[in-house]
Amino acid sequence: MLLRRIAWLSALVILFSAVVLRVLWSARSLGQGTGVGIGLAFVLVIMAALVSIVIGLLVALIPAKGHRYANRLWLRLPFVLFGVCMFTA
Repeated sequence: MLLRRIAWLSALVILFSAVVLRVLWSARSLGQGTGVGIGLAFVLVIMAALVSIVIGLLVALIPAKGHRYANRLWLRLPFVLFGVCMFTA
């Protein structure tokens, strides 16, 4: 339970810090506005969410101690989200 909470928290911190850093980076670069940075940040969030859901659905196919499919997905989703955020950030 504690490990799952740590995975949720660290994945969200990594994702949102990557979003903030991309917006700040694009605001400081010449020739680009903050609109490009915000667009890149939203693409990052959407990509991470979609990839996490797809991989989470595939990982939930692995049986686990008689849990239902939705429960297996919920139990494994924080770790998948953490892995995807580490890869995309």
